[in-house]
Amino acid sequence: MIISNLSEILGKKRIKIAQVIKDTGISRPTLTSLYYNNGSGINFDTLSKLCKYLDVKPNDILYYSEIDIVDISVKFDFLTVSDETIDDQGNSAEVIDDAYFTGNVKFENLDFNELPFEGSLKQDSYKNKEAFSLSLKLNIPKDTYNLFIDDTVQTYLEERMIDSILDAFDTEYGYAEISSISYSYLDNK
Repeated sequence: MIISNLSEILGKKRIKIAQVIKDTGISRPTLTSLYYNNGSGINFDTLSKLCKYLDVKPNDILYYSEIDIVDISVKFDFLTVSDETIDDQGNSAEVIDDAYFTGNVKFENLDFNELPFEGSLKQDSYKNKEAFSLSLKLNIPKDTYNLFIDDTVQTYLEERMIDSILDAFDTEYGYAEISSISYSYLDNK
């Protein structure tokens, strides 16, 4: 798997995508796909412009890992719902207080082929019914997790897991945004 570190580089250098577009002429869709790690390739001219502009080497922008994520599945198992609320226009809706889920990450080319996880989304505020804190428990001991996944891959994997959780929630119940995240592992329950 190849991972783009563009978001991390721009963050450290405090450079916005709009500034890179203005200074390099690289298109917004190209930069956005690199920034969010969802591109399918990169043109050598684009890579060269980025390296020159950011004063980095290609291996600073692109990172290779033997770990390939095949699939991430998420299923919401249980919800707790509070009373209905009424908005300014008089529309009523149930408010989800807690949403509990289970999931699984499937890998390819590893001795460790699956990573089960579970957790919950808990509403943070009644003022913003879309704001949730995410509690994510990885069902693997932390030392094992750290052994088979380095920091770059770990960050990428966690971002993909969170995206999958939010996509599954959105499909079933509607939009949600994450206000805070806490992680736990099998050995620190």
